[in-house]
Amino acid sequence: ELDKVFTERDRALSVGNFFGARAALAQFLAAHPSGDLANKASQQLKETETLINTALSSVLQDAQKAFEEKNYRLVMHRCTRLLSFDPSGKFGAEARRILTRLDDETEPHFKLVNAKITDDLKAGRLEIAADMLVKALDELNGTKWGRGLSDTQLQVIMTQSLLKQLEKKRQEKIRIGKTIPITIANKKIKGNLAKIYGLTLEIRRGSQLVAVPIRMIEPADFAKMIEAAELASRHLELSCFWQLLNNKSIAQTELKKALHDPQQALVAATLLNATTSLHHARIYDFSKWQHQCDWE
Repeated sequence: ELDKVFTERDRALSVGNFFGARAALAQFLAAHPSGDLANKASQQLKETETLINTALSSVLQDAQKAFEEKNYRLVMHRCTRLLSFDPSGKFGAEARRILTRLDDETEPHFKLVNAKITDDLKAGRLEIAADMLVKALDELNGTKWGRGLSDTQLQVIMTQSLLKQLEKKRQEKIRIGKTIPITIANKKIKGNLAKIYGLTLEIRRGSQLVAVPIRMIEPADFAKMIEAAELASRHLELSCFWQLLNNKSIAQTELKKALHDPQQALVAATLLNATTSLHHARIYDFSKWQHQCDWE
């Protein structure tokens, strides 16, 4: 029986299942608390703890080195491992300290970058904002700021997709001699969609071209144009579009519609998590947990 326990312990260690390694020996000792075999199991448990501490020390050193090299993604990965292996011990406590320091030291950079991205989006510079988000995520992925940036990037990507589809529809209608009508009641503008660049629409009114930022268009007027372009069923893109423009009520309405569409429901459910108020929550990656007792 003890040989089987040693085999189970060794297999658990080989896959990084430290809880399983400890548990195998602890369960044997609970069933056989005294005698020569108990002494042998106790000695093996001490040696196992030494092996585990050595392994965790190595992971901690990797995390500290990654922190010094500003490899934040690797810092997060290593610290997540320490938290999963030793949540209440000294290694877990050290991992939390590193992550807290990481967030504190990267906060000024995040605020600077986020302010620039926000300014570009307000000015309608969608492509510039998209490029800045890619760079910012390369720099800050693994920090708690990465979640908010990832959400914004998702909204930008989906908005770009929607506007590209709108431009495609415009060109298709031009080829058959038709147009996409648009009325902007609050600006007393009525014409046809002529061009899209960034978050700005160019509207042809007779021989005149008028550039109107999308932010200045009432949602009802924009919705009529989208319906005329036969894109009203693209609820996911529309949800992200309105989220990007800070119109959360319409964004949630479009998201609910997507949840009722079999072709969009799965992605919509994922998107639902990304549009909650948890923008500054830290998301830990426990996908590499290999606890034998759980999986088997």
